[in-house]
Amino acid sequence: RDRVHVGLKMRESIAQGAHKNVFKKYCRKDDSMLPRDQLIQALSELNIRVSENELAEMLDEGRDEPVSCIDTEDFSFLVTKQRPVELWVNTVPFSKVFADALPMHSHKSSLRFLANLSPQDVDTLFDGVIDGMKKLFEEHKQQLNRALQAAEKSAAKDGAPKFQVFTMSCGRVMDFHKGLQERLGSPSLRFLESMELEHCGRPGARRRFVTSNYGIDTCPA
Repeated sequence: RDRVHVGLKMRESIAQGAHKNVFKKYCRKDDSMLPRDQLIQALSELNIRVSENELAEMLDEGRDEPVSCIDTEDFSFLVTKQRPVELWVNTVPFSKVFADALPMHSHKSSLRFLANLSPQDVDTLFDGVIDGMKKLFEEHKQQLNRALQAAEKSAAKDGAPKFQVFTMSCGRVMDFHKGLQERLGSPSLRFLESMELEHCGRPGARRRFVTSNYGIDTCPA
């Protein structure tokens, strides 16, 4: 219970920008870079616990040399990045159990009904939710255990860790996780214009051909 309260407080403080003050506290004053040997301590001040192995996976994956320091942007990415456990928990459909536990009502809006629940109603709701969440957690935990055992057997059989391949460094790990949108920008939402251009305005749009299935003479335009 204490860890839950700490986690809630940590996320609230990060949302309010507390991690920026922590970065300023531990970064070097001459170049505003945070040394790697100060990173775990800085994260701990935000109640984020990571091991050396987890840190190496987040920072050094896909690089020829270990990262020695990070800037404020990379630090912000690290403190908001979901950990493997968080990503796994997101796959467990706890929300469905919660929705199933809601009492029957005649209100026109389920969300309005939910928003108006009294503290006593909330206590009753969670009394019903806990057992279902425990059962669901146990089922998915067993699935996780089987998946990890299978992965370990596969790695042992191959004689090498899974996904061990030759790598080419094309930027930092953070660049990869930011995705193409960060580099190329958001996609255009002008769907109809793009469809018309694709079928009617591109080279070959009026080049005729015969379809292989029905033998129809046609063209994209």
